[in-house]
Amino acid sequence: MMNSLGHLGKRSVYPVLRGELSAADQPFFDLAEFDMELVLDKRGPENRLGFALQLTLLRRLGRVPKPKDFPGLPASVVEYVGAQLGIEDPASVVLQYGAQDGLTRRHAQEIRTAYGWKPFPEGQNALKEQLASRADNTEDGVKALQRSAVAWLLDKRIELPGESTLYDLVRKVREDTDISLWVKLVEPFGTPGQNQVLDDLIVVPEGELRSPLAELVRRPGKPTWENLLSALGRRKEVLKFGLHLADPTIAPRRLTHLAKFATERELRGPKRRAAVVAALTRLSETSTDDAVDILDHLLDGIIGRARRKTNNDRIALFEDLLMAAVSANEPVEDLFDSEKEQVDPSTGEITVPAADTTSVREFINALGDRQGLEEASAFIKTLAPPPGSDFERARRAEMIKRFPALQERLLQIGESLPYAADPDAQHVLKALWSLPSLLDGSVVRRGDIDERLLVGSWKELVLGSADLVSDAVDEKAYAFCVVETFHSRLRSHKIFVEGASKWGDPKRGLLRGKAWAENRESVAKSLNLPLDPAEQLRRKAGELHRKLRLVADRLPKEKQVKLDACGQLRIDPAPLRRDPRLRKLSAEIERWMPTGDLPQVLLEVLKRTGGGKAITTLTGQAHRLPDFDVTLSAALVALGCNVGIDAVTGNNSPLNKKQIAYVADNLLRPACLEALNDHLLAEQATIDVAKAWRGGYLASVAGQRFIAPPTSLQARTSVDGTPFTTWVTMLSDQAMSIAGKVVAGSPRTSLHVLDVLNDRRARPTPEGTDPDKGRRIIADPGPHEDVVFGLLTLSGYLYAPTPAHLSDTALSRMDTASAEDYGPLQQATRQKIDSELIAQQWDEMLRLVGSVHRGLVSSEDAIRMVIKNGRPTPLGQAIAHYGRIPKTIHILDLFDNPDFRRQIEAQSNLHEARHKLAAKIYHGNEELIHRYQTGMEEQLGALGLILNMIVLFNTLYIDVFLKKKAAIGRPVPEELIPHLSAFIFKHINMKGRYAFEMPELPDGIRAVGEPEDFDIDNSPGTN
Repeated sequence: MMNSLGHLGKRSVYPVLRGELSAADQPFFDLAEFDMELVLDKRGPENRLGFALQLTLLRRLGRVPKPKDFPGLPASVVEYVGAQLGIEDPASVVLQYGAQDGLTRRHAQEIRTAYGWKPFPEGQNALKEQLASRADNTEDGVKALQRSAVAWLLDKRIELPGESTLYDLVRKVREDTDISLWVKLVEPFGTPGQNQVLDDLIVVPEGELRSPLAELVRRPGKPTWENLLSALGRRKEVLKFGLHLADPTIAPRRLTHLAKFATERELRGPKRRAAVVAALTRLSETSTDDAVDILDHLLDGIIGRARRKTNNDRIALFEDLLMAAVSANEPVEDLFDSEKEQVDPSTGEITVPAADTTSVREFINALGDRQGLEEASAFIKTLAPPPGSDFERARRAEMIKRFPALQERLLQIGESLPYAADPDAQHVLKALWSLPSLLDGSVVRRGDIDERLLVGSWKELVLGSADLVSDAVDEKAYAFCVVETFHSRLRSHKIFVEGASKWGDPKRGLLRGKAWAENRESVAKSLNLPLDPAEQLRRKAGELHRKLRLVADRLPKEKQVKLDACGQLRIDPAPLRRDPRLRKLSAEIERWMPTGDLPQVLLEVLKRTGGGKAITTLTGQAHRLPDFDVTLSAALVALGCNVGIDAVTGNNSPLNKKQIAYVADNLLRPACLEALNDHLLAEQATIDVAKAWRGGYLASVAGQRFIAPPTSLQARTSVDGTPFTTWVTMLSDQAMSIAGKVVAGSPRTSLHVLDVLNDRRARPTPEGTDPDKGRRIIADPGPHEDVVFGLLTLSGYLYAPTPAHLSDTALSRMDTASAEDYGPLQQATRQKIDSELIAQQWDEMLRLVGSVHRGLVSSEDAIRMVIKNGRPTPLGQAIAHYGRIPKTIHILDLFDNPDFRRQIEAQSNLHEARHKLAAKIYHGNEELIHRYQTGMEEQLGALGLILNMIVLFNTLYIDVFLKKKAAIGRPVPEELIPHLSAFIFKHINMKGRYAFEMPELPDGIRAVGEPEDFDIDNSPGTN
């Protein structure tokens, strides 16, 4: 559309109209009864049409067109509105409107008055407050804040100003909040001497390689008891500065981001010192976390080694156990068969069982292999736990053999860190602290121990040994019982470490008391939620009612929809059938794509984007390495393909081993990886085919498991002894990764969705952003999906799992709509949403979600807080009831709108395709090269960059293919283009000796052939 209603730059955040009027846009241009009354009151067809266009364009775009804009309006819009008014040749009629500027202004004012729209100046101050709250609580950049502002203005029916006006306002708000943060952090260091302390921390002393702050930031080595002592010493050094987050108005998430720049020496003034303060403040928590990480890994080694040995023993005995079970089962089957009717298969004659006159003893004596049965029974008995025990007995008995190693470390385990506990776990801590004195060599008696810890087989192992004298206990078994229980409670956060973040008290981060009172209004504005839920609930109830009524009205009145045995709406979880023409088209594209080695793809992308300029030295200066793109590509391949530096080393200078190692160790920092990724996102946004891939309106979050080094602090050992870590990533619908997080083990993605969403810096930049676009998130909800729906909705996202991800499809209605008749959906909507419970818990809901939003509490801890023993707390129930509103609307969309469902499933499939490509790229060593979280994040960040570079490369050439296809008169049907995948890879060589040579690029791209000269059959049924 034209500049005044469209966009000033090539990537606008304002709503736009392009080409044909889409089905999604049509409701904005439908004229209702009230609309028609106003329109038909105008004289002449040109005035009626012009008035109707002003009305509908304001509704859709948030702005009324100027008189000069009418000739450039999309023909499809003019024809659609004109048809409703019965106007012939509306394209000619509309040209007559706008000749009198005063008339168009009067019409615009009448529309504003009738529909409650306000001019921008009347809402400007409220918008500033809204943006300031958002900027204070998040690290949203100017572009993201612009999108938030557009959505807020449209929701409040405030006309959009000129885009440059909004940009300047947003940029000023962002700058003011940043400066305010820096001043708050540096303010306590007011004297020159205190400032000098901060400055000295980032100066590299003569003869040293790193500054004092850089040394403190370095994480400890692999998990050993010696390195635990080093980590505790590092923690002590950090705590000497006495820094902690005392100002409740500072969001920890902003502090974490600012801390990343502490070692960037190009920073000057308040930001530089503020970054140092932020880094020390964060280190006061993370240094404690690092020490607990090591302790957790060491405890897991003590317990896990015994588990792996007993698991191996059980596997070795499996065949014998199976044969014994078969032997024992045969006489039992015979015994039961003797009481059943017997049918002769040849004659069909039925023999009725005779009266039972045989005793069990006689039956056993009559067995052919009584001795075999006795041996099988005895063997099974040796493996089965005794009554009151459990299957952990063998593992625990094996663990007790390692008592000397445990006894040596008890003081380090129990007294090296400031532990605290929930009330129901305080007795575990007391038992841990009492162990050293209990094990002083004297006999330990039952009165000395806490028998509440003796659960399952521990009771037998601690109290039941035949070697014990009366009233004595097995102190070795008791010591392991206490330590294992302590470790379990530590991992479940019932025991925590004061001053830690990851291992701290999850409830400590919750805004409370004075801090909540001071931040309550700011948090609510930032989340765009009201302090009083009444109006919000009325609006949500209206949305749900209209959706239920809309779907119900389209269903047969005489027949209820199909419900399953649990009374839930029946939706087949199998993905909908895709257009078979896609397979033919995709195969042709893969055959046509230019081939080459992976490094050549990376070099081409770096040249096209200028991405190498995003990589700077530690001082923030541009690098001076010759042929830097070659060295950078080699470092990315070494890390991202997990092949190591030796595999990419060559004889020339750019491929010198030391030079590659320098780039990998010093230049591929998170800030540089993020900057390079921004170049890739910006470049892809300019390619036409990427705009057809739903334009950045959807995103998905999913995890991919990697085998980690056994000594990794981020590893969690599976039951088979394999250590895993998970890379949780966020993927836009344009196939670009925009966020990632490394988490230990193989957790449910739903536990980390909000953290990945809130921590991301790069964001998709859709053109023509609407209030509900760019916020739809696809992920596996896991258990308690109603709670996940509620948390994400309160956080400002539209949660959209696929039918295969949903564990139930129960529909709900508001309790205020109990008397409503939803026709075919009446039986399916028996479940009621408790609006009174939501209203009662609203302030607590705001407090919890606001704490996650500010980075005070992780989403994983938030879910744990509202789920206790597998059941939601009253707060969890309120969040779940609130979540059932968007969940019901989402299920109805899946049921009623196949196109919407295909979009959701396509995005989910996109993430699966990315995982497949990642596995192809990551083909080197079985384990990740790095064992520490920072190293893992940098290595997986390199893998993510390679993935995005391949996506950009494929996007570029798919776009070339489509244009060449159109040029030879064989255009690809438009409806197929949004479903093309950028994750194809058969044309790229991932393995072998790599060629780090820039391919020839005549006219900016490789020399490629013409596509095949045949049509993709326009018939959707063609295979």
